[in-house]
Amino acid sequence: MRILLVNHQFIMSGAAVMLSQIADILLADGHDISVATLDSTEGPMAQPYRDRGIPLLRDFKLRGYDLVIANTLLAARIVVQTEPAIPTIWWIRETEYGLKLLEKNPEWRKAFDMASRIVFPGATMRDNVFQSFLYKRRPDEVLIVPNGLDLPKPPPKVERNKRKYRIVNVGTMDRRKRQLDLIRAVDILDRDDIELVLIRLDGALQNDAKKVALADPKRYHMLDQRSREETYGWIASAFVCREPCGVSG
Repeated sequence: MRILLVNHQFIMSGAAVMLSQIADILLADGHDISVATLDSTEGPMAQPYRDRGIPLLRDFKLRGYDLVIANTLLAARIVVQTEPAIPTIWWIRETEYGLKLLEKNPEWRKAFDMASRIVFPGATMRDNVFQSFLYKRRPDEVLIVPNGLDLPKPPPKVERNKRKYRIVNVGTMDRRKRQLDLIRAVDILDRDDIELVLIRLDGALQNDAKKVALADPKRYHMLDQRSREETYGWIASAFVCREPCGVSG
């Protein structure tokens, strides 16, 4: 099949990594894959596609494909523009933030009626957050596919755990990702057998959280963005890998 994958950006994000894994699976099955973004700005997730020989499209037309996979709610505009004869899979990964996007862009709501299949990573999103947009859809048209990472075996080696329990957080640092709450929780526990590793993809740690983390460098380790392979190593080294989240996916 000739398949077009559409992402919002080539930034390093959970949604972008998930789409990259989908591309790997489709490529291994022998499909002809192309990737496009809504924002043509270069980013760290572009090169892995090039390394696998997958074409990156800057200007693209939504015709001539056997399937279009639209990644994130931002790709609703692609769903509504795709020719009816082409099946579309719309992978929605945002929760409250997605509702805010629909409020600002009410024309995107018709994508819920137009997509061939809609995929959520969790039942709460289907049954609560977006339920009112799905009343026209049959149950078999709205699917739940949990997110997951296919970690390499053996995983890349990273700095050994200094304490018995390592918690790893990977993501953009801002209020909706709630790193402050995570740091506060570890601080309240005040246990000598816990360490927290924060890997920043973008953004900056809030001042309150940064103050706590800097005061105890043996418990808190703040790292700037790492390569995809090294990040997998940190995740594999964790006793718990958790991203508390307020209004995202």
